[in-house]
Amino acid sequence: MAGSKILNLILLACLCFGTVSPVSAGGVSIGTESITAEFDHVSIDLSIPTIRGLDDWLYQEYLNAAWRFEHLSFANAIAEWGREAQDDGYLFYPYQCITKYEVKHNQAQVLSLVTTAYQYVGGAHGLTVQFATNLDLSSKQPLTLEDAVQHPQAGEIILDEINRQIAEDPSWYFQDQLPVDYINEEDFYLTESGLVVFYQLYEIAPYAAGIREFVIPWDRFN
Repeated sequence: MAGSKILNLILLACLCFGTVSPVSAGGVSIGTESITAEFDHVSIDLSIPTIRGLDDWLYQEYLNAAWRFEHLSFANAIAEWGREAQDDGYLFYPYQCITKYEVKHNQAQVLSLVTTAYQYVGGAHGLTVQFATNLDLSSKQPLTLEDAVQHPQAGEIILDEINRQIAEDPSWYFQDQLPVDYINEEDFYLTESGLVVFYQLYEIAPYAAGIREFVIPWDRFN
């Protein structure tokens, strides 16, 4: 979720902190800081990635601070909305915010992880947004789509494969969005089997279809 849409929000100050549980994923060590809190107006359940084992301690702590800030900022925003709803007398159920993450790739100084941020702020159902964090740990820079693929026709290859997969069952998708003709440059992650490009809820398909993910096998890029 680093560099995401919620960096401008304020830290939530009234959370209790959990423990850090390190889990090795084959490269640097990725652990989890769990933060949970229950209030009348909001329920909070955060799983925040933490990184250990980098040679550059300062860069390591920068990443940890950035991830923690983003998760807490998200929680603070939902908590504030819940408090406002409670004050205005239309809070029927506590608002919810839940974050989870999964390490997708952690080898050869390349880290790729995906964070999902779920929020419920009233209505029929909540909303989940997915963020990808792709890092070149050796250069201490974000890994762009161009960096990850390094093929002159990468965009064309990716879109061809996405539309090929969609054509297998197009009923899941908004017909006026087909064929898909764009890629969100930050919405991708790396796996051993291929590059995964994803689209958010409602972007190319209805809510019931979920976040749509497309695996582009590495051999498509020769």
